[in-house]
Amino acid sequence: MPAGTPPKKLLSAVRGFARAEVRLRHRYAMVLHTDEPHLHVHVVVKVVSEEGARLNIPKATLRRWRGEFVRQLREHGVEAQLFAGC
Repeated sequence: MPAGTPPKKLLSAVRGFARAEVRLRHRYAMVLHTDEPHLHVHVVVKVVSEEGARLNIPKATLRRWRGEFVRQLREHGVEAQLFAGC
């Protein structure tokens, strides 16, 4: 994220995205890094669900997730845009 991004807003956006897209299918953990000028969040997802389903993320899902994450950022007051080619 660009320098100056509010950490709490970024973490809230990531949390909202993970809850909507991952929570019901796979366990996950996340950590916010504020020790660098450009904030970022790591999300680690358990590959196998509690029901034994293996995580499979097709390219179309990744494209949709990018758009959903931008929506979450905007909803939390963080300016964001989806870049062409994503």
